[in-house]
Formats: sequence, C-alpha cells, structure tokens
Amino acid sequence: MSESTGGPKPEWDAARGEWVSGAYRWDATAGQWVLRETTPQAPHAASPQAPHAASPQPLPGTGTPPPGKKLPTGALIGIIAGGLVVVLAVVLGIVFAVRAVGPGRSTAGPQEVVSDYFAALTAGDSKKALSYLDAKPADTTLLTDEALAASAAAGPIADVVVTASETSGTAYSVPVTVEYTIGGEQVSGQFEAVDFERDGSWTLGRGTIDIYVGDDFSGLNPTVNGVAIDSDTITVFPGVVELAIDNANYALTGTTTTIVSDPDDYSAEFDADVELSDAGLTTFRGAVNDAVTACIASKSLVAGCGIDLPDVLSDGTKIIDGTITRTLRAETQATLANLEPEEIFGDPTQVRATYLGGLDVTADCEVNGQRQTGCTFLFLPTLGSPLVDMTTEPPVVRWD
Repeated sequence: MSESTGGPKPEWDAARGEWVSGAYRWDATAGQWVLRETTPQAPHAASPQAPHAASPQPLPGTGTPPPGKKLPTGALIGIIAGGLVVVLAVVLGIVFAVRAVGPGRSTAGPQEVVSDYFAALTAGDSKKALSYLDAKPADTTLLTDEALAASAAAGPIADVVVTASETSGTAYSVPVTVEYTIGGEQVSGQFEAVDFERDGSWTLGRGTIDIYVGDDFSGLNPTVNGVAIDSDTITVFPGVVELAIDNANYALTGTTTTIVSDPDDYSAEFDADVELSDAGLTTFRGAVNDAVTACIASKSLVAGCGIDLPDVLSDGTKIIDGTITRTLRAETQATLANLEPEEIFGDPTQVRATYLGGLDVTADCEVNGQRQTGCTFLFLPTLGSPLVDMTTEPPVVRWD
C-alpha cells in the first residue's frame, strides 16, 4: 500500500522485524494488514550470526489497506460496475425465463401437459387445447368449439388415464399413452410430449388426426360435425367425427361416422357412398320424363332426345317434315315409369339414367316421287341413356 493513501505512515519495527501502521501490522505471509498483538512479547535475543539489526523488508505495496484508509477511485468504480452487472443479470434472467415459457407452452411435465390437453377437449375449449400443441395445424376448420360440441354430443370423452413412458424417449421427446372412452367405447392413443428447447417447457408434438375424405362429395355441400368443409383431407381433434351433406337431392349410405383416438393412426376414413335421396329420385325421374314427353310430341325431323330423323333414308325414301308421329313402345313406357339412375361415379351432380328404349314412328313419305301417308320405318334412332345435370333448377337433361 503506498504512503499516499492516507492513515498512519507505515514504519519498520526492528524489534519485531515487521512493518507496522498504528494498531496494525503487515502479515507478509497472508499479504494483508492485520491487528497487532496486544500481549507484549519477549525481546528477541540477538543472534550470534546477526550482530546488526534486522534489515527492513520492502515496504508493502499490495494487500488489504489498514482500516481508515480510503479506497482508490478505480476500486470504487469497479465495485459499482460489478453491482450493476449483477442487477442487469437478474433482470435479464427474469425476462428470458418469461420468454422461454411464453404463451402456448407449459412448465408441466410430459404427463401433465397431455392431461391438460384432454381436460381442454372435455371442456370444449378448442383455443386452450390448441395452445398445448407444439405447432398449430395448417387447417383449423374443424378445430373449433362448435366441432368439439358436436363431437361431445355424439360421444363424449371420459375416463381419461394418462401414462408417460419411464423406459423410452429422450431428453426432448417422451411417448405418452392415453387410455380413455369415447361415447362409452374404450379407446387408446399414443401421444408425444416434446421439449425441443430443453428448457422444461413441454408441449404436444401432435394432438390432432388427419382423415382423407376424398372428392366424392364435391358440389354436395359436405359437412363434418356440422361444419362445412371444402377440402379432401380434414384435421380433427380426438372424438366422434360425422360426415353429412347439405343437399336435399342426395343421401349418404355406408359408414358416415367414425371414432378417432390416436394421432399416429392414419387408417381413419369414411366408407360412404352417394346416392339420390327420395326427393332427388323424384326430381331425376321428372326431369327425364318431361324431356321425353316434349321430344315425342314434336312433329319435326329434329325432335331432340337423340331421336332426330334424317330427311332421306338409305333406300332413298324421303320423310316429309312436319308430318311425323312418334309413339313410345310399351317396354319404354315401363322403363320411364320406374326409371333408376346408374350407380354414381365421379361427379355426383351428373346422374345418368339407364337405357330407355325404342319408339314407333309414322309419317308422310315420298317414294320414287310419289307421296304416301302412314309410312312406317325400321332401324330409326331410339331413346338412349340421358345424363341429368342436378346442379340447375330445373335440372338439364342431355342425350348421347
């Protein structure tokens, strides 16, 4: 310690062989000033080898200053700066901790986060359920409170037992098995809790299920759990999923309801077919019969319905336009009375009828320049298989 720092001036105590400053002495071994002993010590005997007084040790220049000495300006600045660093570290640490957890993450463990997810599902809270997912699905059309309510009405989730694996998984991924019931039916699902940032904030890697619907219901206003869909693949929460169509002319047959419970199960599907409803069948039959009636009534060569006539036949006979009478044969009338559509493939709004049958035709004709009445003909066009466009009102009937 330099002499310019204030306090008593250090002096060499030859009797003790040490530097002293007031009530303190310099401990060379410890490298600091310490209190001097108050008990008098016996005088040192002169050493035969040291007839002269002990040589003073170098004046100490470092170590803890004796009490009463002022701290250098640099030391004060260092202490203040160090305190600020500690305060800033604490503040920044708090901010980082808040950001690390953040919205949508949970400090609960793998088992707890899955339990919380199912609690949100049973409560019908879609927003809270989605907050437990590590990433929100791209399509959330059916991830709504409305869809959850419809699912619960068809078959509520209950008896949930969540078990996290203790033998498999990693530091950032733990498989979690869930045993539960949907509408009283026992089901199970394998879920994955993840903590990719390894900060103790666990989320669900996947908690929803994808189902391929296909495009067989295009144009029929399909709905799932009462919510309109416009995609061939849907994403849903675990539960009951019911497919329907909002079109009075059509009905679904087959399996229209399925239960989904496991995000890793990609086999869920609807084994449903489209057919005309009773109302749709009536509309279909009416459209075809009306078209045939109009065509049969025509006296012209061009009548429509695929039964137009040529003005000259292959043998040279000329049919006189405006004199034609067309009559449905008995079997054709029976077919029209009980008309059935063909099985629907592809676009369900385009419905084809079965083959209708033939008809008889009489007309005035000209043979070898002579006009005759009541002419009959063979091998003339017949009523084929009409295609009915059910998207219009009234439906449009087209013929091959």
